[in-house]
Amino acid sequence: MQMRVFTKGMSIEDQAKQLRQDIGALKYRTLNAMADLIADTSPVDSGTYAKNHEVALRSGSFSPNVVRDPSAPRRSKGEAVNAEAAKDFGRKAMKDDIKSFGLLNAAGAIRSLADPDQNNFVFRNNTVYANFVEAEHAVYARARREVAQVIAASARNR
Repeated sequence: MQMRVFTKGMSIEDQAKQLRQDIGALKYRTLNAMADLIADTSPVDSGTYAKNHEVALRSGSFSPNVVRDPSAPRRSKGEAVNAEAAKDFGRKAMKDDIKSFGLLNAAGAIRSLADPDQNNFVFRNNTVYANFVEAEHAVYARARREVAQVIAASARNR
């Protein structure tokens, strides 16, 4: 993959600023594309798993704490569940998390000086049974396998 970053006639300072902005834009587009991939591939039974994806800056520890409401309808029991609404809810939650990182300025454009400390993001699911869903459906494993393709596509969509 090759991506043109520098423009002839720019000072080295302008080139450095443009490179930081390009990296911030690539980071933002990649995170959003990963959120779409995870939302799109999430299985839906009651919708609890699909609704509880989140994106965070990597920190020390994480303990999931969401359990399915026992009275929630379940597709596995032949009950009606709006799968697309559940996936869209989870997608929106992840994209709201991504917006909270401050990669965009107030006008909604990529910040020219993206925070260099924001380079370690984690996508996770806050349900206590997420590891069982992952073992059967490999939502996050698939996202890990496809991340290089997502980055390449994000770089092409400048």
